[in-house]
Amino acid sequence: MSLRKQQPTLVIHLTRYGFTDAANILGEDYQYYWSDDRRWQQEIIADQPLFDDAGKLNKAYQRALFIIDNGFPWLTDRRVIQQLPANQIFFAKQLKISSELHDLLSLRGAIEFNKLHPEKLFEMINYYWYSGSDGYRYDPQSWLFNPALVKTIYQRGNLYREFQVTDQENWDVLTYPNHSFYLPAGLTDTISLDYQVFFWGAVRVEN
Repeated sequence: MSLRKQQPTLVIHLTRYGFTDAANILGEDYQYYWSDDRRWQQEIIADQPLFDDAGKLNKAYQRALFIIDNGFPWLTDRRVIQQLPANQIFFAKQLKISSELHDLLSLRGAIEFNKLHPEKLFEMINYYWYSGSDGYRYDPQSWLFNPALVKTIYQRGNLYREFQVTDQENWDVLTYPNHSFYLPAGLTDTISLDYQVFFWGAVRVEN
């Protein structure tokens, strides 16, 4: 069985017995795929083998979620586990694996679930899973500077700017974002600002 290129996030479950009934919980944002095919180059997406000839995961599956239980074809193959996308792996707590592989799954940010209650797994994916970025870098070119204080500005790579300011005894606005930006649902509204002061001076960050 092969699927056409899809918009929903694939939930890939390669094992002897699937969770097809429980997977009905998933909404239109996800597409459950179960197979007992043990071939490396099986095509879950049409014309896109799961692994290439070198044993590397096809980029077409980098957004997919992977469910691992004792029926996973390459359960003891460390190379395969290392290829699966970090933070997008769900593994059954009933897994019979070495402590080394268990540690590897932990390093990959794998999430444990109870195979006896697969509906709980799909509820978690459907209602609480967020597969997007957990942060966004604010373009340093999108900042406004107070021309009364800033003498010169130097661009340091793509991330930082260095600028000289006039002597100032009182607090005043030095720089600020020139527009607000959208934060997707599920993300905190905390903004991190890295800065370093050379010579004498003090900086206060306010929102």
